[in-house]
Amino acid sequence: MTKVLLWGASIHKDERGTKIIEPKIIKGYSGVCVQACIGGNYVLVLNELGEVFSMGSGSGGRLGHGSTEDYKQFKKIGFGNSIIVSISAGDWNASAVDSLGNVYIWGKFGQDVLAPIKVEISELAVRSESGHQYTAILTDRDHLYFFGSNTDGKCGKKPSSTVEPYEFSLVELYPDEDDTFCDVSCGYHHTLVCSKKTGRVYSFGNNIDGQCGNGKKKTKSAPPSAVVLPEVQLLDQRITLILLLYLLMEKCLRGDAQLQKGSGYKHKLGNGSDKDELTPIKVDFFGNEIKAQKFVSGGIHSQVLDVNNNLYSFGCGSDGRLGHPEGEGHRYLYKEGVPKLIESIKGSVLHVDSGYYHVIAVCK
Repeated sequence: MTKVLLWGASIHKDERGTKIIEPKIIKGYSGVCVQACIGGNYVLVLNELGEVFSMGSGSGGRLGHGSTEDYKQFKKIGFGNSIIVSISAGDWNASAVDSLGNVYIWGKFGQDVLAPIKVEISELAVRSESGHQYTAILTDRDHLYFFGSNTDGKCGKKPSSTVEPYEFSLVELYPDEDDTFCDVSCGYHHTLVCSKKTGRVYSFGNNIDGQCGNGKKKTKSAPPSAVVLPEVQLLDQRITLILLLYLLMEKCLRGDAQLQKGSGYKHKLGNGSDKDELTPIKVDFFGNEIKAQKFVSGGIHSQVLDVNNNLYSFGCGSDGRLGHPEGEGHRYLYKEGVPKLIESIKGSVLHVDSGYYHVIAVCK
């Protein structure tokens, strides 16, 4: 059996100002949770039967229940007879992929999509990633499709281009690399993709804080540009990308190297400094004894999960978003400059996701 834990600011409108300082178990869904995601004041849970449950703010239809109503308890989202295998929560919108490779989206995409709709693409979806009012789909042919807002060119098109509503647009960024990709990560207004052929990482979208990692700082980064990576040995020429809201990080599959870039505001880069980094820097805060497997970034805080199921957090600790008891009594002043172990869930974390104000984890 697994359990789902939540911490940070309350996701419920009538509880604004309240916070959960340390990880707290949340209940109300049925079955065994296999994945949990958190977006802008809402939570999604996927169980072993392929059922999806949501609760929190219903603004824009982000809960998928056919209305904009808020829910303080989990309610099952209707997908007919489809068995969902993966879910993704953006800020105001969400997506899911079923066992047949179909894609579903709901939430705010310029207009409200109040319940899941299936969007037709010519290939089978493997997984989806949700950003702010846009969605990326990675297919079984290693192609990428984008849907939604193209603000600042975050869908891989010129910023002046329009991505047609309810129609996925195939990204054709790099003809010399056969347009195949092994990973994608969607942020607020910027995106990372990784070439399957070369392992090269590309970024596009808003770059005002240098979060695209190309050594520049400007409002837009279009056309897509290569991320300037330092010399790091990769096991198989692939980089796993984790990106949410304004902060951007990558984790090498080797496990002992973290590359990060973007705004250092409130020490959210985890290197003990609040300096902005316009290109990725390697941060050795674990030494050789702890191997990282996943990084998850929020707006002003982040988490890193190691191979022993320990979760570390760093950055701004206001509203309890770091999960440490030291956050009690602080509103804005508490922060951790380097990753700190969350003791209460030591050795038990299987999956973690982060929103701007809160964090959710699936634990054994």
